[in-house]
Amino acid sequence: MGKRTRDSSNSGSGDDEHFASQVRRGRPPGVMPFSRRITELRQLRKWNQDELANKAGWKVATISRAERWVRIKPDALQDIAQALDVAYLELVVPEFLEGDDPAEWLNQLKSADLAGDFLNARKVAEALVADLVRPGHPLRERACVQLAIICDHQQDWERGLEILDQFLETAEQVAADGRPREVHPGSSAWARYQRGVIGRGYAEHLLARTGGIMTDRIRGLLDRASADLREIASQAIDGMAVAARHQLGVCLLCEGKYREALTQFSSCLAERQTAEPASEAGASYRLAYEHRRMAVCHCRIAFDTPAGSTEWNQERNLAARHFNDAHRLARAAAHERLLKELARDAAAWGFTPTEMSLETQPEAPARKHT
Repeated sequence: MGKRTRDSSNSGSGDDEHFASQVRRGRPPGVMPFSRRITELRQLRKWNQDELANKAGWKVATISRAERWVRIKPDALQDIAQALDVAYLELVVPEFLEGDDPAEWLNQLKSADLAGDFLNARKVAEALVADLVRPGHPLRERACVQLAIICDHQQDWERGLEILDQFLETAEQVAADGRPREVHPGSSAWARYQRGVIGRGYAEHLLARTGGIMTDRIRGLLDRASADLREIASQAIDGMAVAARHQLGVCLLCEGKYREALTQFSSCLAERQTAEPASEAGASYRLAYEHRRMAVCHCRIAFDTPAGSTEWNQERNLAARHFNDAHRLARAAAHERLLKELARDAAAWGFTPTEMSLETQPEAPARKHT
């Protein structure tokens, strides 16, 4: 069955319903809804609805719904925009976002991402990068990084890395006079840092899937992530150095270098504890992340020692204390995602997942967790 028979009304998925609720909400005064915009562009080309349906590859009923402000799939809107030879942004942005400032759009996209609205946030972020904030635009790095972060949250790590690879390659390409452009300290640092974070996250995911077996692919991801993060850690840029060192600690953890990772996290924790609590570096949830990783390090060290031995008990008690501190700080920050991660990690290593009790379970984990 060909594309021509596609119909935007038959899925009824939660994603479609959420998209519908987004586009039906209030619009800024004077903004034309996409329904009127589609009708106007179609009539300008002297097409009827059937002709537009043919060109877009959807049923006439889909075009009718789009022009009547009825539920419509994001994919259908993209195909309609292509058929009308206009940018997807011209149809979607007035409905998804408020105002006409790309910087404010990026703020709203970040909020949508934090709220878990990945589908719509990614649709518009992809369109922004493709159609509006082109290479050379002052918001290019921010837009590319935001899109990559959304891909990361969707666990589409390869697309996120591809976006940042392309941005960094463009940022460092040969200048018009034929000489490599000199990148000043801090230039593209945010993109490079996020590439390290996403690469590390992808490696950690693959390592979990292989049961802790280090493959060439995982090693390559960790090596490149570590190179990016070491470069950022060497620069004092807006508190990014301590964040990069934390991520390097996670790389060491993935490599099985638990004591080295513990030293790294301990150093980061000490630095964060001296930072202003109102700052990003000193935020309570940042301290909680350090405690969480330190707890896992102690659990892994304990796993490699005889169960019930003095060292085993010491490591388990230290892990329990760090889980407890992490839980307290995450709860104070109302960081729901971190609280869930802590409950998962604590349960996996034999601790009470809700109370983070300082008392450990009598039995060690049956297998090594990754």
